[in-house]
Amino acid sequence: LHTKLSDLVSLDAVLTAQLVAEIFIDDLDEVMNSLKSVEGGEIQFKFLHSIISEDLSRADPVAGQVLNANLSIDHHQTYLSLMAQFHPDMVYQHLSTHNNYRTEECLKLCQEYEIADASAYLLERMGNISSALQLMLQTLEGRMMTLKRIIRGIGPSGYSFDRNALRRTGGLGRRKQDHNLAENEKKEKEIQSVKRILIVSLDLCERNSGPSSARTEHGSQLWFNVLDRLINAKGFLRLAKELPEHAAIMSAVLSELLQMTMQRMVSKTHTRIVACFFGYGMACFLSSLVV
Repeated sequence: LHTKLSDLVSLDAVLTAQLVAEIFIDDLDEVMNSLKSVEGGEIQFKFLHSIISEDLSRADPVAGQVLNANLSIDHHQTYLSLMAQFHPDMVYQHLSTHNNYRTEECLKLCQEYEIADASAYLLERMGNISSALQLMLQTLEGRMMTLKRIIRGIGPSGYSFDRNALRRTGGLGRRKQDHNLAENEKKEKEIQSVKRILIVSLDLCERNSGPSSARTEHGSQLWFNVLDRLINAKGFLRLAKELPEHAAIMSAVLSELLQMTMQRMVSKTHTRIVACFFGYGMACFLSSLVV
């Protein structure tokens, strides 16, 4: 039956996990090995995900408890390795809500797969807070550059430029409209990615700001580092050299990012930091909102 488990996992991972909990719990390692090489490990990931994500516990609390109790740290490491390979966007959330992993080993894994938010979180856990934030801000700048390149492909009124196609068709046909929709979808997706990176950076700042004097001073510097990058973003993005309509889109995004940052600072009552920021130069903040 072990040889058929991969087919069962493909059909329904949760029901398969229930079956394993009832019949094969003493052979869990053998079950894992039978799934290891199927579809490059994706079937093994689905099986582990059904257990660790608590999908199994919601369907069958007893089976979920039994299997979770029998998962070793090696099983959890295998799950993270497969997640980094197949679903890298899930790694940060998992790391920040679980503790069943080896931090240094996971950091090497995340660095290998270039998962910036997860790598930064692990650096922070290891006490390297400044490097963690630096990594996130570098990633933020990189994604903003990517966003700028995507926006460059969008013409007036949201139409995407393709001069060769225009010459061939003499206008914007169905194909052109489909291309335009795709470009705008790419833009919106990239904007959401940029916001997500900023939120992870702000979470880091917040976790490392506290009531004690030394911690607050360190936390203040972290917030200033984020603000500096956002305020100076127009410079490294060289928006003055972009088409006005493209620069306006990027400026609107930057304005929203700055607003998100200020709202987080105020909502968490970092009054000392906010006061310092006004002293740092409100005029600089306001000028960053203008193209």
